[in-house]
This record gives sequence, structure tokens and C-alpha cells, in this order.
Amino acid sequence: MSKFDEKFEKKFDDSVKDVGEIPKNAKKKAIATGVVAGTGAAVGTVATVAAIGTASTGTAIATLSGAAATNAAVAAIGGGALAAGGGGIALGATILTGGGAAVALAVGYGAWKILTRKKKK
Repeated sequence: MSKFDEKFEKKFDDSVKDVGEIPKNAKKKAIATGVVAGTGAAVGTVATVAAIGTASTGTAIATLSGAAATNAAVAAIGGGALAAGGGGIALGATILTGGGAAVALAVGYGAWKILTRKKKK
């Protein structure tokens, strides 16, 4: 082994001594955690709105079923039906998708930071 190789290995070993190795599946775990959290946030939002919300017709969403309940809940998230001056299903779906993605990114990033944090001395 040359002197250069020896110096390189020593410097490399010193540079990673405090950090340690990144766990093998850290990226997969962080992504999975983020996806689960984002999905949970979106589903929880729809379930909450469906439980306590009112459709644009004045009917409680909880009394509706099937596609009517789903559409009414998503439209309520979007500010109400288009006919009532709200953003409708399109805006509701956009809010759910964007909100779920934001939660997924935030939680996934947090999980990544936790999984790859430096070791305490």
C-alpha cells in the first residue's frame, strides 16, 4: 500500500468516525414512513369532514353513502360545491393531494434525518 493510500484511508476513517454508516435501508424506511403519514393525513381529513361536514344541499355528509358521500366530503374540503361558490371537487382533490404530499415530505425528511443522524460521543 502506498503512502497516499494510507493517508487517504486514515483521513477517510477519521471523517466518518463520528457519523457512522448510514443504515442499509434508511432511504426505504424514510420513504415508507412519509407515504404512510401522508396517506393517513389525507384519509383522516376526509373522514373528519365526512363525520362533521355538511354537503352543499344542507344534508349531513355522515348520512350519505358511496360516491355521494365521497364527492360531498372532497367538495367540502374544496370550499363547497361549484354551484355554491366553492372550489368543488377539483379544488378539494388538489388540497388533499398537496396536503398529503406535504405531510409525506416533511415526515419522510424527518425520518431520514433521524435514521442518518450522527452518533453521540
